[in-house]
Amino acid sequence: MAAATSILLAACTGSGPGGSPGATGQPDGDGIAHPTGAGDLVFSIGSEGGFVPVESIFTGLPMITIAGDGTVITQGAQIDIFPGPALPAVMSRRLSEAGLQLVLERVAQTGFFVESATFNEEAMAIDGTMTVFTMHADDREVVVKVGALGSVLEPDLAPPGLPERERQAHVALAPLAEQLNAIDQLVPASAWEETQWHPHQAEALRLLVTNTDDEPPDDSGIPRPEVAWPTDDDPATFGEPFPLLDPARCGVVSGDDAAAWYEALAQANQLTRFTSGEHRYSVMVRPVLPGDEAACVMGQPVG
Repeated sequence: MAAATSILLAACTGSGPGGSPGATGQPDGDGIAHPTGAGDLVFSIGSEGGFVPVESIFTGLPMITIAGDGTVITQGAQIDIFPGPALPAVMSRRLSEAGLQLVLERVAQTGFFVESATFNEEAMAIDGTMTVFTMHADDREVVVKVGALGSVLEPDLAPPGLPERERQAHVALAPLAEQLNAIDQLVPASAWEETQWHPHQAEALRLLVTNTDDEPPDDSGIPRPEVAWPTDDDPATFGEPFPLLDPARCGVVSGDDAAAWYEALAQANQLTRFTSGEHRYSVMVRPVLPGDEAACVMGQPVG
């Protein structure tokens, strides 16, 4: 199986979001070569398009991200309260190389990762939401996009004129997404380096900062806690202007600044205002994950 999937993936072509793959490795001289760094993307499932607020696009995360060192990053359980925590629930757990090869082989078995492709007839008929599968292997990248994934799993559900290859994409890739969404059931316990899932702390955070000095009084009775701006920079000039949500500004923090923000955000919720001098700011946060653009950009696939 490993040799067959290596041949399959050797034909991969294309490029897409997330940058170039890093150094590749085949530790045992067998299996599917892939980037090996903790910051390198091997596979992800995200989404793009549809009727989604800009704020949700900014904060949205892929359903699953798998890094070159085997780290699997997923969305954790979401607390159904308002205001929710300022930090999104993100969990991670590291696969062994054998576990990562099992996932890569399952992906290759679909037959849809030979070259990049977009299947959007069904998305155009519904709301435009595309599921985005991104795979790095053998120093190549394949991006497969499927509109309204899973909506036409049976032939009699397919709308007139839907290409047969697109219907097949639904049949092959909807089960793949379902299996990877429950990856514990796909990968045996023996193929994990870590025995348990744990909160994931990214090396960098993308912050969307908006001055709220002029916001009207809140009559809801829900308090807006205040937390001191945790780093030495000036929030008024933080990052760069973010035209899609003017007058918001967007920037990326890493290293000690990211650690300081993690500590501050752990004390905050969605209504918390971060204070600097006499000024108050709202902050939306998104961890920077393997495959993400480091800069503040829109349009990359999210979850």
